[in-house]
Amino acid sequence: AGTVAAITNNARAVAGVAGGYSDGTTGGAGNGCKIVPCRIGVTAKKGALTNGYVSMAAAAAAMNYLATLVDMGFNVAAINCSWGNSNSGGLNAAADNLLAHDVMIIASAGNSNANAPSFLTSKAGVMAVGATDSTGVGASFSNFGSWVHLAAPGVTVMSTWHEITDLDTTHMYVAVLDGTSMSSPHATGVAALLESYNPSLTGTDKFNLMVNNTAPFAPANTKVLGSGILNAQ
Repeated sequence: AGTVAAITNNARAVAGVAGGYSDGTTGGAGNGCKIVPCRIGVTAKKGALTNGYVSMAAAAAAMNYLATLVDMGFNVAAINCSWGNSNSGGLNAAADNLLAHDVMIIASAGNSNANAPSFLTSKAGVMAVGATDSTGVGASFSNFGSWVHLAAPGVTVMSTWHEITDLDTTHMYVAVLDGTSMSSPHATGVAALLESYNPSLTGTDKFNLMVNNTAPFAPANTKVLGSGILNAQ
């Protein structure tokens, strides 16, 4: 959410791609896009580790909910899918429903350094986003292949962070993380920028503009990560 829409020029550490512009104070409001957070999973302990687990049925319900918002007149430009997925729980039908409502589905390519698309990233109409580092080459962990449409920053990306062990919601955090889960929200933010620039653009229009107007990879890049690096300009 921070990568997509953290307010810019508000004396905070994080600026989102489509966060709008504030007045330079920490209390100023932004005029950027809005986030609809849909909870589709839980954190749970497995042995000594605490991990996140996503329900495909919950993800499908979230997609159908967003399609319902479109029917109610809300402008939903795109959703970010930074989570592993499978063709189960009604996810395929829900994704078809959302695409039919002209909402872009943008998904992370995965972090296994393999030519291994997930269900969503192999689905027609879904944008698959790989990761690059600050030198403009594919991240060592990024999945790759002809199914990836473009790449975006995914190494040492700073964004907003919720510390689940701190119950005080007035505290604010940032964190630096790696992963294609950092890359796909960059693309989702650009989809929101395009929507604000020209609301008459369809999801397919935005998809094609993004894929066909990328920046080149650095010459040292050896990974197949689509047409290039996401370029909002």
